Amino acid sequence: MASSTLAWDVRRRRPTQPPRVTSCRTHIFPHQSVCLPLEWNNMSAIAGLWSRKGAENVEEVLKPSFEAIAHRGTGPRLFWADGDVALAFRPFEPGREKGNWLRQLFDSQARLAIAADMRLDNRADLFTSLGLPLAELNNTPDESIVLAAYRRWGRGFAAHLLGDFAVAIWDDDTKALICARDPMGVKPFYFGMSDDWFAFASEIKALLCLQWIDTRLDENGLADLLLGVFQEPDATLYRGIRQLPPGRLLCVDKMRSRLERFFDWDSARELNLKSEDEYAEAFRETFLRSVQRRMRGSGPIGAALSGGLDSSSIACAAARLARSNGQTPVHTFSAIFPKLPPEELKRADEREYMRAVLASGGMKGHFFEADDPSVFTDIGYLLECAGQAFIGFNVYIHLGMYRMAAGNNARVFLDGIDGDSVVSSGFSLLEHYARRFRWIRLFREARALEVNSGRRFQLRRRLAWTMGFRPALASLWGRFDPRKQRMSIGRQLSEHGFNSRWSEDMKLAERLYHFAQAYQQAPNYRAGHCLHMRYGLHAYCLTLLDSVAARAGVEPRYPYYDKELVELSLATPPSLKLKHGWPRYIQRAAMEGIIPDKVRWRFDKSDLSPNLNRRTLAIIKNGFCPQSAGIWRFYDREFFQKQIATLDQTTTAASNATLYFHKLMVLDCWLRQGEKRQTPRL
Repeated sequence: MASSTLAWDVRRRRPTQPPRVTSCRTHIFPHQSVCLPLEWNNMSAIAGLWSRKGAENVEEVLKPSFEAIAHRGTGPRLFWADGDVALAFRPFEPGREKGNWLRQLFDSQARLAIAADMRLDNRADLFTSLGLPLAELNNTPDESIVLAAYRRWGRGFAAHLLGDFAVAIWDDDTKALICARDPMGVKPFYFGMSDDWFAFASEIKALLCLQWIDTRLDENGLADLLLGVFQEPDATLYRGIRQLPPGRLLCVDKMRSRLERFFDWDSARELNLKSEDEYAEAFRETFLRSVQRRMRGSGPIGAALSGGLDSSSIACAAARLARSNGQTPVHTFSAIFPKLPPEELKRADEREYMRAVLASGGMKGHFFEADDPSVFTDIGYLLECAGQAFIGFNVYIHLGMYRMAAGNNARVFLDGIDGDSVVSSGFSLLEHYARRFRWIRLFREARALEVNSGRRFQLRRRLAWTMGFRPALASLWGRFDPRKQRMSIGRQLSEHGFNSRWSEDMKLAERLYHFAQAYQQAPNYRAGHCLHMRYGLHAYCLTLLDSVAARAGVEPRYPYYDKELVELSLATPPSLKLKHGWPRYIQRAAMEGIIPDKVRWRFDKSDLSPNLNRRTLAIIKNGFCPQSAGIWRFYDREFFQKQIATLDQTTTAASNATLYFHKLMVLDCWLRQGEKRQTPRL
């Protein structure tokens, strides 16, 4: 079909008036014709609806729901439908803006249709494995490769994919939907299911538009969120909405649904190289490859820059790669706090390290003054983005950087969050040494940590005790006398200020106990590291940031969450994680020549709590009082009043008080919104 100035409803071929169409092509699916226009911008939105009882015209039900997340893209709204099933998509993939590729939503011969929000990193390898002609690689969309993979490997296709993806494939022959999410959960995937219906979407708000979704509050999900344990990886705050856990495959047919794990981190795998230099080179090559993969796109690349080891490594690596590829300088975005009092500014000010990174060249720095705003400055906006209450005290900083990046046309935003978790600081090695009676090594590392931190003769014994002997003894006591550990957990729980009756009903102490037991029972350091990479907090933070970034019009990408980099970090000998008193020693060694030594060998990290504590105290002293009718079902009123009385007598809020008030205030705001909209229903 020739190019047209109209986009088309892909089922009935009705002309509509979305943005300009640059090209389109006709494919023939039995009993229908489909025209797929092309235009790329911003983040992808996907959704789907299937009537398991065979209702017709489901696309008309899906369209209003899809509009709730249509902001994730600015290209044409694409719908594919076949009687009782419909898929919707609004494209954004920066890597295709120059190539002017055509997105293929279905395979007419195999009777398959796909909706995907993805970035596929092993395209060439898959082409070779699938026997496809390499000459067509640059003209073939990721979705077509995934459909070819499904034809070859069936439901095992997801294990062959490398990248960030949320995929739904409709198999017309088996009348089933097959859904998959990447191993780290970078791309969001929510779904709702009943006997009659199955629906999925990129964000919660799309599913809330469907009348059959159960919008009652899921108190199990709320308990996990407030405690931070995430025992149920598929939970949300709505009973009728689940999220697909990372590394899982969901198969839904008319009779049943099955959740399968297609990937898990392997704690038994070890990397055996000849020397420390070879380990450093392996990390360096894998890290640079991870950054390169995430720079796919047109326009300038954006990157967060805090001055720490993680963000500095990404920014410097991206600048180096951009220079070698002839790209424009990388735009860096940094949060600064110039209005803090001098004593507090010392703890939060990173400008010295930011300037050192920017001086290495290839970057253009932008600074966001984060003194005045807080998470409550845009609380209504953030709740609208997340679709539910959230725990993310610094998300307002990300929002400010996303908006600044969008203003500079940097639609791809590289972020270094959680490099600590992926590479591993190695501090838990001290407990490992204590358990294995390697006490000389324990004290040697504790002494080196003391020297590197610049706090000589005051830190060595405390480190050996708090990070070595005490957790080792706690683990031993927990095995032989669980009552002591339960009593300790009970004391910790009292600091959360929960309503005692709700705490007992939800068995909050048991949740904390089992969460702690899982880590204490890890047989070795590597098993504990794997366990932490499965921790649901990673996927939770990623989905929250995804929803905020999508509203701002940028796509966050995370080089540390690269599957190959995570596997390499897990397989690297633990002794290279903490060595000579340097946490993440292997990364520091690998970044030689990439980041300035001033940053590479810095020991401390910035502390964002002063500004957070100060802003929280200001809100409380301005007369904050919970107003939702249901808040005291979850929190204790007397505990709240005691905390208020304590803060009235201080000039700064303690960090534990700040965390308590933030959780309570965000939940209160969300419940008040729910009282107006009848969502959630208590």
